[in-house]
Amino acid sequence: MLIAGLTTIVIILVFTVALCKASAKSDKWEEKWIKEREKEEYNR
Repeated sequence: MLIAGLTTIVIILVFTVALCKASAKSDKWEEKWIKEREKEEYNR
């Protein structure tokens, strides 16, 4: 029972870290995209 609980906690932790990394990547991508759009607006 204890092992199952620990395994569940580990899986949740790994999943959370993976989600954080994924959202951090998409945030950077979004920032880049916004900057590109601003440049286009400025150049027009």
